Amino acid sequence: MYDVRGGPSNSYHYSDETIEEESLSTGNAQQANFTGTLAYTPVRSGTLLITDGSQRATDDGNGNLVGDVNPIGVNTISYANGTYDVTFLAAPAAGDAITATYEYNKCAPCQLKLAMIMGLIAGRLKSIRDMLISSQADRKRLPVVGRGLKVQRLMGEDSKPINPTRAPHSLSLRKVDDIVRYSEETQRTEIKSSVKKQMNEIAKELNYKIIRHIRQIASAGAVTWNRTPPQGVPWIWHKESSYDALVEASNLIFQATQRAVGNWIVAATNVCNVLETISKFKIGRAHV
Repeated sequence: MYDVRGGPSNSYHYSDETIEEESLSTGNAQQANFTGTLAYTPVRSGTLLITDGSQRATDDGNGNLVGDVNPIGVNTISYANGTYDVTFLAAPAAGDAITATYEYNKCAPCQLKLAMIMGLIAGRLKSIRDMLISSQADRKRLPVVGRGLKVQRLMGEDSKPINPTRAPHSLSLRKVDDIVRYSEETQRTEIKSSVKKQMNEIAKELNYKIIRHIRQIASAGAVTWNRTPPQGVPWIWHKESSYDALVEASNLIFQATQRAVGNWIVAATNVCNVLETISKFKIGRAHV
């Protein structure tokens, strides 16, 4: 993931649920056995790699760690809770990072939690309905006598007595049904909002992956431009030369590909402050 305040984060696999090089421990040239719990669960079987940089231990899909492991060790992984026990053939050198790369099922805990919440809500509402049905049945069996209240006597004998079983605060089955419908609508709204947020995060990650990949394969060359004006050159003139640097970079791309030129740029705010104020700047469709 890319954070505009901190740059690329260590983990950028939001959509594919991949964890790369999670830190587990550090070698000391004496210890060959390492135990602990992975940070994300449940682990997808057949995806785990634990390594010190040279020795590799992978899971066989059945919870066993195989590869560069000592057969006298436990060498297992619990996919459900992420606990692992691995013994390498040799103790990793002092300072070597012990890391784990794996995939996990992000949806499993959410689905379980949502199912539990829905079950509790459904159970509570069912209890309320049962209580109301029972209460209404009792009221049908018992005679109801309206007693004249002091207020009624003051208002006159023709005033209707207040029926205590029809008090304004009583809860009816219709109200329970309204609560159920409101709960369902609220849950749908919250789910839509959550999905929208996750889709935005996934879009950000995919965009970052594309940019990261392009940076990795970029080999056309490099162009530099110094923001500090040369001695005696006014800033308003100097910043116009940034356009020349962009043209030079675009032509380097064309020379390397023989078919494409530069048509977009990823820039920090301070760079945009320069580019957006030069005379040749034009807002394109991708400008944000």
